[in-house]
Amino acid sequence: MERMVGIAVKKIDNMISREVIKETKENELLLSPIQVRIIKLIKKNSRNGKEVFQRDIENKFEIRRSTTSGILNTMEKNGLIKRENSSIDKRQNKIIITEYGEEIFLKIKRNMSKLEKRIIKNISEDELNTFFNVIDKMKDNLEGD
Repeated sequence: MERMVGIAVKKIDNMISREVIKETKENELLLSPIQVRIIKLIKKNSRNGKEVFQRDIENKFEIRRSTTSGILNTMEKNGLIKRENSSIDKRQNKIIITEYGEEIFLKIKRNMSKLEKRIIKNISEDELNTFFNVIDKMKDNLEGD
């Protein structure tokens, strides 16, 4: 049977997502993979002095406004984020990480580092470079159509 790239990528994505979910449950972090990615985005931008708005999350992760609202409402209810008035755009609220969210982020970061090491175990630097080159070409192919 011929191997299909799209199916292989989807399978590995599912496997990684399951591992992230397993890690968060075992450590009682109980965050979905998208919540983890959102926290990481907010954290990265705040280090660079940039405010993050809901539309930034929608664009970055290519998810609908209603889906994003639901995710952010859940995160706010769980004390991970809060919304404050923006100093840049008074029409929008910036999204910031709470102190509790910061603690969770650090735990997640440690867990993700362990997972990354598991994923690339027994893979040489040359193989990783080839992998990323191929992935970049696939993304270019998809964006070019």
